[in-house]
Amino acid sequence: MGEWSDYFEDFPEENPANWHNPEDDAEKRMGKYSEFFPNWREGQLTKEERAEVQIKIDAINAKAKKEEEDRANYIKELKSNPLFLTDICPQCHLKELKIYKISDDSYFGECQHCGVSADGVNDKVILESISDNIWKQNTWSSPL
Repeated sequence: MGEWSDYFEDFPEENPANWHNPEDDAEKRMGKYSEFFPNWREGQLTKEERAEVQIKIDAINAKAKKEEEDRANYIKELKSNPLFLTDICPQCHLKELKIYKISDDSYFGECQHCGVSADGVNDKVILESISDNIWKQNTWSSPL
C-alpha cells in the first residue's frame, strides 16, 4: 500500500479538493437572484423580463428624483420670502436658525448649519416642533 497522494493521483474523483459546490457554479453561470423575480436568477430572465425590470427601476429612480427636485424647489421658494428672524437652533445651539415669513399666519424655519427645518404658525411653534423632533429621534447634539 502506498501513500495517500498516490491514491488521489490514481483516483482524482475521490479527492475532496477536486469537488465543486453546485451552488457556486450556479452563481457563476446564472448570476445572483433577481430583486423583482425572487425565485429566478438574473441569467434565467428573458430579454423581455429584463426590460420589464429595467422599466420598474427607471420608474422608481424617476419618482425619487422628482420628489427630490420638488422638495428643493419648495425650500427655494420658501427661502425667497423675507427673513423674519434669526434665532438659536435647538439642535446645534448656534445662531443660525433663519425663520422666514411666508404669510400672515405661516412661517418656515431652517438652520443654516445643521439643516434641521420646520414650519408653523409662528416662530415659537417652529422652535417647539424642532425640539420635539430632536427628542423623538434622539439625534440631539451636546452644546458646543
